[in-house]
Amino acid sequence: MALRVIKKSLVVVIPVRNGKGTVGNSIDSVLGQQLPAGWKLDIMLADDRSTDALQDFIEQRYSAQVHLVRLSGRHGRSAARNHGARAAGRSELIAFLDADCVYSTNSDLSEHIRTILAGADISCGPISARGKGFWARYQD
Repeated sequence: MALRVIKKSLVVVIPVRNGKGTVGNSIDSVLGQQLPAGWKLDIMLADDRSTDALQDFIEQRYSAQVHLVRLSGRHGRSAARNHGARAAGRSELIAFLDADCVYSTNSDLSEHIRTILAGADISCGPISARGKGFWARYQD
């Protein structure tokens, strides 16, 4: 029996471990996205066993806006990402965003949706970094 896909739904999965200090910017970035008419947006935060009071922070600041799932143990970012994707259910599309990243504009997710609906299998946006450290130079 095939699972029924929920049409016009997008889940953004954010894997996180001890990201209390940065994940709020990521979540705010997702909440600020303007999706095409009729699209439903959910945020799935996949916690890889944080020890920094992340759960309390999410419950106090975002309550019903963010779904928080916790891994049974510490397994790493890719396992957290996969766990979040499985917990996302039957959404039509899944986007991934790291807990220390933000979208560049409020239409980034709309552009991804348009790209997928036009026939692409995947969509990846530009990556840029602030600062002059190693990762900023690497990504730029």
